[in-house]
Amino acid sequence: MPQFFRRAVHNRSVTGQWGCKVLPRWTRSVTGQFKEYLFFAAALQQLCSGHEARQLALETAEDTLNNRIAERKRAAAGKSGLMSRLFGTTDPDIVRDQATRALDAKILQDQQAIDKAKMDLEDFTKKVSIEIEHFYKQKDKDLHESLVGFISLQVKAAKKNLQAWTQIKECLQNMP
Repeated sequence: MPQFFRRAVHNRSVTGQWGCKVLPRWTRSVTGQFKEYLFFAAALQQLCSGHEARQLALETAEDTLNNRIAERKRAAAGKSGLMSRLFGTTDPDIVRDQATRALDAKILQDQQAIDKAKMDLEDFTKKVSIEIEHFYKQKDKDLHESLVGFISLQVKAAKKNLQAWTQIKECLQNMP
């Protein structure tokens, strides 16, 4: 009688050993995929930071342009404060004209900087959207592979367990 129990225990231990061999391989595969997703999350965070930096550069360039336009309007109008009028310290037309020309050149440079910042932001956004789309496709593929691997592992384990229980059942049926 103890021989039947030894066979039953042996069959169960063989099944357990098989699981100990197969399960770590599958776990390493899934762990590797999770690490990839963790790296993607870090990369996505960097992409967001890059987008925010480009957006900030664009907003700063627009603010600079608006400030220059306001400064040009003040320079074109000349000093029109009450004290300037009373004491006669208004700028001559030549000085105002030179100041407005210099500001016009700076405004043109600021407009070019805004155009460059917009192009940079658009290019960055296009590249990022392509990368994110690629990630989602890869994620779907990886998820499919993981599920297929998990299902095949479960089927193999079920077959192995069925085989072990069948052998245990035969041992018990052969008991006197």
